[in-house]
Amino acid sequence: MEILVKAPDLEIVGVRGQIRRSGEGDRTDIDQDLRPVLGARVGPGIKKILRGLIAQGPLMETLALLVEECCAGVILSFTRDVLALAPKDRSGEKDFLKLSTVINGLK
Repeated sequence: MEILVKAPDLEIVGVRGQIRRSGEGDRTDIDQDLRPVLGARVGPGIKKILRGLIAQGPLMETLALLVEECCAGVILSFTRDVLALAPKDRSGEKDFLKLSTVINGLK
């Protein structure tokens, strides 16, 4: 599972996932099921939002949990102070993301 968020408002702009194998015989193409979360913003209430956006069923509950875990990772990797430094223009985004990755120990 992987999500892509846009700083500084942490809007989900990309999401993809793959089920490599399942003991329950679930289908492995889940990208269509994940599309409804595009546009959601990572932050307070995200669990409830995701549960409302992703369809019901055992597989869907698992997908919602995995997206929640990705959102938790996003929240942990960014801080309010770092987000305040985010550039407003597209030209500075690449340098900002590179810097924040180094600050958060991901490089």
